[in-house]
Amino acid sequence: MKRKNKFLALLFLGLIVFVPLIIFSVTFYLFVYSFAYIFAFFVYCAILYKHVYKGKKPKYPLVPPEGQTDIYFPRTDIPRPIYEDVRRYPGFFKPKKKRRKKK
Repeated sequence: MKRKNKFLALLFLGLIVFVPLIIFSVTFYLFVYSFAYIFAFFVYCAILYKHVYKGKKPKYPLVPPEGQTDIYFPRTDIPRPIYEDVRRYPGFFKPKKKRRKKK
C-alpha cells in the first residue's frame, strides 16, 4: 500500500472515530470533553504522520560513511547522484537474492 493511501485510510478511520464523539459532546454542552477529543484527534494525526511518513528510512546513506562531507551535503539542494554512491560504496547496494518457491 502506498504511503499516501495508507495515510488517507488511517486519517479517514480517525475521522470516523473522533467526529461522532466531538458532535456528541458539543450537542450536550460538554465543551471540556469536546476540546479533549479535538486535542486527541490532532495528537492522532501527528502520530499518524510520524508513523507513515517520518518512519521511512532512506535506502542508502545520506552522509558518506567516512564522515567527510561532499558537495551535495548538507547545505545545498543538489540531489546526490546515486550512481556515484553505487560506485564508491558497493557494500550498501548489494543485490537482493530472490526467493525461490519450494515445491
